[in-house]
Amino acid sequence: MDSIEPQPHQQELLTPRPGSPGSPMQDAAFEELRQQSLDLRTLLNAALSGLILLSLAANLVFGKQMLIVRRQIEDQRPNFTRAENEFRRNREPEIRRFMDELHRYSATHPDFRTAVLDHYRVALAQYFNAGPATAEPVPIPQGTPPAARPPGR
Repeated sequence: MDSIEPQPHQQELLTPRPGSPGSPMQDAAFEELRQQSLDLRTLLNAALSGLILLSLAANLVFGKQMLIVRRQIEDQRPNFTRAENEFRRNREPEIRRFMDELHRYSATHPDFRTAVLDHYRVALAQYFNAGPATAEPVPIPQGTPPAARPPGR
């Protein structure tokens, strides 16, 4: 059983040292440590306050920029709508006709289909899914070798 009396190896831990509590040297060191702790706490509070102020300022700047961009978008929306309508009315039918011609050409030239059309299939997917030429390619005549075909057909 453990006795209440301290053992010899514990005695040295319990002996008072020259700077024991209540001595002037110990009080001065404790007061300096306490002052450093308060200074550190003040510095930490100041840094956190500065961080909060910086975050608020950044939010204000970003909010103002967002309002400016929204106004610009609303001002330019009619121009974009007009350009989109013009594209759909004028340019898109031309592109679709061109893609239909390319599909018809690729039906008779499989090397063109694999080298060119398949390369752009992902980028121009909206034009690959439309038109009668994409439904079923025309079979290639077996009697004509690819090199014997006239160029441009």
